[in-house]
Amino acid sequence: MAHPDRKKHLFLLSLLLLSLIIPGRVLARGPEVKKLAPGVYAFIGGEGRTNSGIVVTKKGVIVIDTQGPKALALELKQRIRALTGLPVIYVINT
Repeated sequence: MAHPDRKKHLFLLSLLLLSLIIPGRVLARGPEVKKLAPGVYAFIGGEGRTNSGIVVTKKGVIVIDTQGPKALALELKQRIRALTGLPVIYVINT
């Protein structure tokens, strides 16, 4: 029979491992692009973090918050290219 403290430690270790695995799966889904209105989109990161705005006008694209991590910035760029072939004409970082 296992010692009660050992069971407790194994249980806590299991919870810790799950807390590391589950968010990774949520973030592995990647960011979403949601249409808010005609020409207006939200780039929403995992768990609602790392959000950006995309506004497509007749002249080009306005990007609000370009993302800090390089991988997310490149993902944002790809998502914009999937929406339109127009150039980014303004960047607003808040």
